[in-house]
Amino acid sequence: MDRKRVDGWIAAYEQAWRTPGTDPLVTLFTADASYRNAGQCSGLQAGGEGPRGEGREA
Repeated sequence: MDRKRVDGWIAAYEQAWRTPGTDPLVTLFTADASYRNAGQCSGLQAGGEGPRGEGREA
């Protein structure tokens, strides 16, 4: 992977977090991955609850 491709991914990641909803994140991560927002967190499964709490009750 070259520097230009990494820079492009980082720019897309930043834009995805600034965009409402989670649709842009689909192009950045694999469907079978699990994600953690902190080292000891239980994490989120791809295709499940949104990474910013979408789907959680207030």
